[in-house]
Amino acid sequence: MKAVKPNTKNTGDGLKLLQSLKTDSAALVFFDPQYRAIMDQLKYGNEGSRQHQRFEMPQMTTPQIRKFAAEIMRVLQPSGHAVMWMDKFVLCTYGAAPIFPLDWTVDLVTWDKMKIGMGYRTRRRGEYVLICQKPPRRAKGIWIDHAIPDVWPEKKNSEHPHSKPYDLQKRILLAVTSPGDLVVDPCAGGYGVLKICLETGRKFMGCDVASIKPGRGNTKASTNTRKERKMATGKKRRAHPPYSVMMTSKPKHQGPGRRGKNQGKRFAKRAPAPVSIGKRARYY
Repeated sequence: MKAVKPNTKNTGDGLKLLQSLKTDSAALVFFDPQYRAIMDQLKYGNEGSRQHQRFEMPQMTTPQIRKFAAEIMRVLQPSGHAVMWMDKFVLCTYGAAPIFPLDWTVDLVTWDKMKIGMGYRTRRRGEYVLICQKPPRRAKGIWIDHAIPDVWPEKKNSEHPHSKPYDLQKRILLAVTSPGDLVVDPCAGGYGVLKICLETGRKFMGCDVASIKPGRGNTKASTNTRKERKMATGKKRRAHPPYSVMMTSKPKHQGPGRRGKNQGKRFAKRAPAPVSIGKRARYY
């Protein structure tokens, strides 16, 4: 893996990134793994075509996730925070065998996506962010924003298949870090945390193993969007002039007919044929 540069987008293994960091060096770590267990549980059998945005991303097994968690616990400074994203399935599955120690858990925030999803019984509409703190656990003097609700409504953007709420991540980051603190994101995805760090003066260290193009969040190079599919097949849509040009420009055919003056004769006004009603003739 190449040397990871701070405050920039890096492509590489997040586990190696964590192993390269010093012990007790990070104030906050965002962790959003790609859970292989979800795909195994759904068992659709057609993830490659049905959920290609997620399926093409490298999946992480439970042992791999635990290796990440072990390095995160080492990298965090005392009283530092780890923010781990999960859905309802992961929250219930790992409840008996949590990724981080149970005594690290300090809070849970529900992200309301404001859009209903799928589900065998109830329809999914949210995700969860588990907030853990490395001992010694304390809120006074560490968590400074006490106005964050535990149910956060925010629409999901389409920049990345695993994009997370920008405003919520920013509020959490501002609540537990100070300018100049190190914030780590080993599964950076769309690099929303990087943008927040650049805006707020924090130092960012993060990477992602997959290079995702913005817009549709897919690793395919040329057939993601409708425009790219048309370009790949050679079909191009005719470009229309701007509305202002259409309203001010003159039409090409000035005659009464579309193809000339002679053909316009058949569109000339003609007197209606008389209709005989008894002895009178009326015109309609």
